[in-house]
Amino acid sequence: MNQLSTPGQLPIVLGIDLVIDRHKALRNRVGANARAILMRIDPSVDLVFLTEVTLPNTLPCLRRLIQPNTTGVWLLSAYLECLLPSDGAGKNASSLAVLENGSCFLMADDQKIPIATFSNAEMNSTHIDMQLLQPTNLLDFLLAETFTVEISGVNRRHLTHPLALSLALQFGTQPPACSYGTKRPHQHSYAAT
Repeated sequence: MNQLSTPGQLPIVLGIDLVIDRHKALRNRVGANARAILMRIDPSVDLVFLTEVTLPNTLPCLRRLIQPNTTGVWLLSAYLECLLPSDGAGKNASSLAVLENGSCFLMADDQKIPIATFSNAEMNSTHIDMQLLQPTNLLDFLLAETFTVEISGVNRRHLTHPLALSLALQFGTQPPACSYGTKRPHQHSYAAT
């Protein structure tokens, strides 16, 4: 996991490394003797992916949220980037182009809320800007003892190897002044140790 933060008051940037596992045949997931079940399952279900990570509220980049004058936090932008491992021939083995569409969720205290979505219509292989959903005060989620960030969706094809990606979420302590759109996080963010 990689945590990002920026100097000054804004923004707060949380960077997370995630991995989408390689494809496992649905038969192996539900059992070899489940032919009757498999016949009733839509083939597209076999392309569904889900990856998530649970984080503590003690991350250095979230310390500002416990200040008395902080009454809310809103998502300002979100994007995915591919972490590109090299195969034996020196070529990139991973690509975001395999992702058809997906959503980002925030979960805490038995509550789950969608915060952003994406549709990779251009089959971008290295970077996807996510479309933000209705502005919501996420302070209670991020101040829970632990919270979970989930990315789930549908692949275009089966993954033959794990897909490593980085998710960056930029938050602000003031509601966004304009309508939600795709804005890339601040370029002067730096990795916190």
